[in-house]
Amino acid sequence: MQDYVNTGKAKFYFLDFTIIGPDSLTLADGAWCAADQNKYYEYHDYVYSHQGVENSGWGTPEKVKAFASSISGLDTQQFNACLDSKKYESRVQQLTQFGQRLGISGTPTTFIGNNENGYLTLTGAQPYDVIKQVIDKQLG
Repeated sequence: MQDYVNTGKAKFYFLDFTIIGPDSLTLADGAWCAADQNKYYEYHDYVYSHQGVENSGWGTPEKVKAFASSISGLDTQQFNACLDSKKYESRVQQLTQFGQRLGISGTPTTFIGNNENGYLTLTGAQPYDVIKQVIDKQLG
């Protein structure tokens, strides 16, 4: 962000999508509910640092509400009502379908490039040096 986005050399777009079962769907709904309170990234970071075993039921609505209450400044009543309403369920499904059309099979997936020069795709967590090398190559 500091070397490329903040200097105007590149733009950063973040899209979330679900990839693994019903836990992911509930957690993604929660992300958008947290975003209603400008707490998207706090929620995102908390989820990734406290996630359970895939498809184990760790992302049930009750458990999501419980750990969302640990996020500083998040109005839990508002969050819980939003999650219960499934306000963002269709958005989550649309983003997931979009990711599937792009062929995304893992997280994170990073696309670096543009329509003119094409895109290079990195799947999985990558060290900064790898990302920097790909960006520099795309910038020419």
